Amino acid sequence: MQDVALHLEDGSIAHNEDAIKLANSAINAIAKEIRAEQTSNERTLSLSFTLDNVKVEMRASLMGIQKFDEKTKTISTSVSTSLQWSSENLGVKDEPLLVHRLGDALNYITESVISGAEAEEQIERAKGQLERLEKENASLHERQGMPFKYADELKRARGLATDFEQKMQEELKEQEARYAERMNKNGDFVVDDLEVDEMIMSQVAEQEAEEQEEGKAREQRTANENALDGVSPEQVELRDGLVDIMRNAGMDVNVSDAEGQRVLDLARGATVEADAVREAREIERVNAVFNDELDAFSEDNANRITFSLGRPSEVLRAAGVPDMPMKLYGSKLLKKIKKHGFDKVALRDLPRAVANPIAVFNNHKQEGNRAILTELHTEQGNVLVAIDLGKGADVDFNVVSSVFGKGKNGVVEWINRRLFTYVDEEKALNYLHLAAPIAAASDNQKLSRAANLIKGFKNPKLSGENLRQQRKNSITEELQSIKTKAQSDGSFMLAPNGEPTNLTERQWLQVRTESFKEWFGDWENDPENASKVVDENGEPRVVYHGTRSQFFAFDIEQAGKNNPSVDIAKLGFFFVDDKEGQNGIRKNITQRREKRWRIPKCNGGFS
Repeated sequence: MQDVALHLEDGSIAHNEDAIKLANSAINAIAKEIRAEQTSNERTLSLSFTLDNVKVEMRASLMGIQKFDEKTKTISTSVSTSLQWSSENLGVKDEPLLVHRLGDALNYITESVISGAEAEEQIERAKGQLERLEKENASLHERQGMPFKYADELKRARGLATDFEQKMQEELKEQEARYAERMNKNGDFVVDDLEVDEMIMSQVAEQEAEEQEEGKAREQRTANENALDGVSPEQVELRDGLVDIMRNAGMDVNVSDAEGQRVLDLARGATVEADAVREAREIERVNAVFNDELDAFSEDNANRITFSLGRPSEVLRAAGVPDMPMKLYGSKLLKKIKKHGFDKVALRDLPRAVANPIAVFNNHKQEGNRAILTELHTEQGNVLVAIDLGKGADVDFNVVSSVFGKGKNGVVEWINRRLFTYVDEEKALNYLHLAAPIAAASDNQKLSRAANLIKGFKNPKLSGENLRQQRKNSITEELQSIKTKAQSDGSFMLAPNGEPTNLTERQWLQVRTESFKEWFGDWENDPENASKVVDENGEPRVVYHGTRSQFFAFDIEQAGKNNPSVDIAKLGFFFVDDKEGQNGIRKNITQRREKRWRIPKCNGGFS
């Protein structure tokens, strides 16, 4: 600050450090009176400054917060302070400040606002946002008026699916009736080997027919893939799934053009529920890593640690937080701990708390910047996390610019000014209840008004289509990143042992994604704790399951449904490592002819 002048009531003026000391002394005197009187009434102090020739009015609001100690049966009073500022020169009126110290507030106003730095940043962000919106608008205009190409086919597919389900239910009832008839008096089910052989031969014949059809479909898909420049392996896989369903229903489907590809990808996209499960699992993973790093965090290693808070949850994205990874620099955290005097333990489980906040507020109304109020606590109040759009090397990140315990008076003020973009009604109302003083809580008009605003607020939501598109974009980016890195270091399409891979390019990329390793285990870096279904090169082995049904997930409840007369089919799922391997079943059939065997009825489960 070049010059600070505090205008006093007697007409005199104090400059620079003396001005700040006098103002702080006045604030401290009021706080001391509040603690001595044990009052919860709000008191304010108006201050008039001149900062670099700009007149600034500042108001400090102080309120006593009473806390009842169960052990001593006494009431203690702490003081919460919030600051607001106004300036006719700058067109600012009662703007709340996120800082509590007067010196920090004056620094912010001088260095960020008066200097024009904040305005320049806002202009740059607005330009970037406008550019993105113009591109999106142009893209929408290109697609406007285009009919949905496969509406009739999809309608027909739904009808066929309904008919198929009804027929399956009828068939299941008939099979259960036949099963009951063939139980002997001891409750055992008697099976003739000849029947088993006929069933297996029938399945083999069906499998061969399916393989022939699949070969034709594979040739068609290869031709389609060659015609679609820039289409990712994940998009091709999603398209193929829907195309197979529609072809099995008897439809003639052609997806040789890029527009048809995009439409089918949308129709076959992952469900919102599946995205929510993946998101929750990822939050817990990030949370565990954060806690481990927080335990090891110290003043000595603060400059070397960068904490990850993961990607914004659906709540945060709907509240306006850009869908970019969130990071917190250790040096920033250390500075906030020293400044606000809280213990690092108070931030344990911070990623989980940020993903499921009490409320999200506009941060100085800057585009993309948000203040997130969490359920974590310090002595000063609930932990508030300020998120800013990254700059320079951090342009692709949300950067945590501040983290500290926020006084409840300031939060109530934000709510009453309708600065929130998201609020969890149950959590927020509970927060306001705890914020009310022990005495005269029902008379606190500010709390009552804030509660009414919360009850009437409707949270924004992300559409299912946007969620699916975000997930698909994330997968595509990850696959491309894996491929680019492998090509640069010479490991592309090679197994860890240096031998050529047994996998296709799509499979090679997929088994190296985070989601695959989360399910299969980290077969590259931690093979001891990963699945043992690997090939001779140590890579995940591709296996096949012969079936007459169309499905996308194995469910133990469905085991044996296609062969209810054979109990062995209900033991689990059976796989081979090559499609031709099932032909060996024929050799085993003759060895069992002329024999009869019994499968006891089993009431238990298998593991």
